[in-house]
Formats: sequence, structure tokens, C-alpha cells
Amino acid sequence: MSRVYPLESVYQKVFLAVGAVLAAFGLMWVLICFAVLGGFSFDVIELVIVGLPTAGFLLVGLLLAAAGRLIRLELRAEGLLLHLPGGRLEAGWADVGGITPAPWGPLTGQALVLSRPARGRRPWWFRFVGNEAMERSIPLSPFALPLRGSRLEGDLRARLPELFD
Repeated sequence: MSRVYPLESVYQKVFLAVGAVLAAFGLMWVLICFAVLGGFSFDVIELVIVGLPTAGFLLVGLLLAAAGRLIRLELRAEGLLLHLPGGRLEAGWADVGGITPAPWGPLTGQALVLSRPARGRRPWWFRFVGNEAMERSIPLSPFALPLRGSRLEGDLRARLPELFD
């Protein structure tokens, strides 16, 4: 039995909106520089001043917009698998200790608390924002809003009824 839960559409729209704002800011940077410089002569310094920030904002914006589609939770016979941009975290059913609110950046909300850190390939961005609380939990709220009465809760109840007593 394997069931995949993508991010709720509200969360996907947040990633898309933040990505669109960053991309728009990158394009606005071009217009601001054009107005300040009074046109472009396309020398190397102008290309660096205008091009690098613009490319950076557009790239980060596109990556954030795509990230919402990459994040998903998979319930498998052996445990949970959280797919994240740049990595994935796994936990066995025996590692799950309870459900509680947990800080997970934009994925903050109800989460499964683990008795030991999740295994797997850590995303590269965990170096900047990851902490022990994130490594010892698997978020649930972003995949079922609200969790109560959802298909995800039903699947978890079937696998771990003691969590809901």
C-alpha cells in the first residue's frame, strides 16, 4: 500500500505567489536600472549590475514556484517518505511517537513527532534553515487541511490508531 499526498492547493499557491513576486521584482530591477542609467550601453559593468540580480531573482522565483509541486508525502508499507526539493526524509512507523505542532518554515503545522531523526538524503537548504525539530518530525498539515476528517488522518488511524486515542 502506497499513497501519495501532494501539497494542498493553498500551499502550492503560496509558493507560486512568492515565486511570482520575486520574478516580478527581478523584472522591475531592469526597469529601475534603465530609468536610473537613462538607457543601456551594454558595457560589462552595466550587464553585471543589471543582469546578475535580475537572473538571480528570476531563478529563485522559478525555483520556488516549482518547489510547491515537488513537495509531497508518501505513506508506504514500511513508513513515511517526505519528498522535498533537493532531498527526501524517511521514517519507519515504529519511529512515530505522536502528533503535535512543529515548526517547519512554510510547512509549519501539525506534524508526526519521531523518536529519532528521519533518515534519507537531507536537502541542501537544511544547512541554512534545518534544525533538530525539523529532523525529528514529518509535517502533516500541508498535505491535509484540515487534518481532522481527512483521508490522510484515516490512513494514519489505520496504521497508528494509538496516536488518536
